[in-house]
Amino acid sequence: MIETKIKCPFLEEIKMASCKAYPIKKMIPVASIKENPCANSTHFNCPVYQERAKDSVTYHVLSMGADQCPFFEESNMMYCKVYPIKKMIPISAMQLDSCCTKEAYTFCDAYLEIAEGDKTVRLRGFLMKNDLSYHKGHTWIKKENDTAKVGFDDFASRLLGNIDKVELPARGETVKMNDTLIRIKCGTYTAEPISPLSGTVVDVNECLLKNPSLIQRAPYGQGWLLAVAPTGLDEYLVSGIKAQEWMEKEVDRFHSFLEREMGVTLTDGGEMIKNLHEKLSKDEWDRLMKTFLRSKGGV
Repeated sequence: MIETKIKCPFLEEIKMASCKAYPIKKMIPVASIKENPCANSTHFNCPVYQERAKDSVTYHVLSMGADQCPFFEESNMMYCKVYPIKKMIPISAMQLDSCCTKEAYTFCDAYLEIAEGDKTVRLRGFLMKNDLSYHKGHTWIKKENDTAKVGFDDFASRLLGNIDKVELPARGETVKMNDTLIRIKCGTYTAEPISPLSGTVVDVNECLLKNPSLIQRAPYGQGWLLAVAPTGLDEYLVSGIKAQEWMEKEVDRFHSFLEREMGVTLTDGGEMIKNLHEKLSKDEWDRLMKTFLRSKGGV
């Protein structure tokens, strides 16, 4: 069991069984096993056991008089009930500073889509939040009193893929609309997306310096970029229905880009190709960044 008082309600713990001797590690919920020959003396009749045990005196001795096969293994696992892919993770390997076991789970995109259904929408495979304003460079802005928090939308986070390094402006530094906002390194390529606003940086997400993958995992939550005291906002910011219409057109443009540049056709609503930076040439990557993130560079 995870020893924590705070836990996402969608985090499920389950006991799984597997055979250490079987060629493929297939995990089965223990509760679903009605008659388990691995857990009683009939395991001697198992052909997998017989094949492995005949060459191992140690296993044979361990099995003498035992009710359970020495190759039978039970593991306490966990998984997210709302994540699209049911991925089992050993509880023993669970990092207790994970957002699943902290109040930060409320920023998780999978959680938000279910718990705040009226505030979120999944449009052709991409998650959008209705209470945010979106910029043509695929950043979002959320006004909070006298500041504006900025982050990447779901489209941008998946377009970038695995991020190796993020360079953020310092607190007190000035950012200018349509100039470089931050610098990102993905593999051997870089991107310098433009700023959707002008103003003074009042806060930065320092967690990204150590864990840039937060941008990909939770672009609307823990993966936010910075907060600015704005002096000007881009006039092309869109929200609500207009933002959804804009995203529809962006997805069409992305499909056309892939067909033109890579000869790849995606099904509508299908998964974006992972880590595009590993499949594109430098010129193709630069064009991709300039086309969708309005990147100023790509050295």
